[in-house]
Amino acid sequence: MKGKFLIVDDDQAIREKFKEILEDMDLEADFVSTYEDVIPTLKKAPHSYAGLFLDHNLKNKDGKSVESLSLVPTIREYNPYLVLVMISGDKSEDNLTKWLHLNLSKFFYKPIKTAQIKAMCQYSLTKFDKEFGSTSVIESHVLTEEDKKAIDDVGIVAGSKDMAVLCKDVVRLSKTDTSVILIGETGTGKELFAKAVHNNSNRKDKPFLVLNCSSYNSSSELLESELFGHMKGSFTGADKDKIGIFEQANGGTVFLDEIHHLCYEAQAKLLRVLQENKIRRVGDYKERPVDFGLVCAGKPELMDMVKREEFLPDLYYRIFFIDMTIPPLRERTDDIIPLLNHFMKQNENKA
Repeated sequence: MKGKFLIVDDDQAIREKFKEILEDMDLEADFVSTYEDVIPTLKKAPHSYAGLFLDHNLKNKDGKSVESLSLVPTIREYNPYLVLVMISGDKSEDNLTKWLHLNLSKFFYKPIKTAQIKAMCQYSLTKFDKEFGSTSVIESHVLTEEDKKAIDDVGIVAGSKDMAVLCKDVVRLSKTDTSVILIGETGTGKELFAKAVHNNSNRKDKPFLVLNCSSYNSSSELLESELFGHMKGSFTGADKDKIGIFEQANGGTVFLDEIHHLCYEAQAKLLRVLQENKIRRVGDYKERPVDFGLVCAGKPELMDMVKREEFLPDLYYRIFFIDMTIPPLRERTDDIIPLLNHFMKQNENKA
């Protein structure tokens, strides 16, 4: 069974856009325009849906505007597995706080890019197949040619289906020019995946620059200097002007590793850069335009940090597109033999 989609929006132009995109992807969808019709439509066949795009403000049958937030718990009761995406033109902090406490998969601000919709639909289908697919246990461990190509495109050594799925997500996401966050334990290969995002993007011929935020944990001033640059005399030791990593990237990609080490002030400044595509060097009054792709890496507990107000929720959701969690090797035993063979061949070549 192939998962379908439920598109909920009272704006006909947006429904038409989704219809055009989904038809282009050869995907089936149902369309709803009023608040009262959402649950009745869903409950007819709740587990047939891979994803649901839900507008934040809907018209009811009386023509009045109603927040759709109250629908989320009921939607999750009918299908806890579907990818639920909130869409809105309202970027207020109040709405963000409400969404943070809902069981959402993602939210998009309008206008939504076509590439983002396609990537989210592909992710939804992958998740749907994992939950409801009819593939046998034996077939589910066999890599297809598409799986092998994705692994090659990322440039890792792997033999597991989980890593193949992740590689396909990475390749698809790299085409959207959307900020990416990779979640995983130390040693899971986050930098390899970050480089793969860059190499499969339209920025591949430009610089790929890496900054480990944990190296500056004790000095927020020095970290901000590395990120944004500084002007001569702006602080002790600033004996000349310095260009920060975002300016240095110049059309390329910046990889911020261990992003959870960013202090709150630096998080707020990074968020502003992502929103406005401008930076201000430390000690400068002038704003400078920047153009870069952003890949971040953080620890698995990053969402818990958001809930404890240790990491800005709006920054988290700005860099979180889909679940890009890299599982540790102990959870993907199908990768052990390919890795052993790879390292043995490397040793043979050195001998």
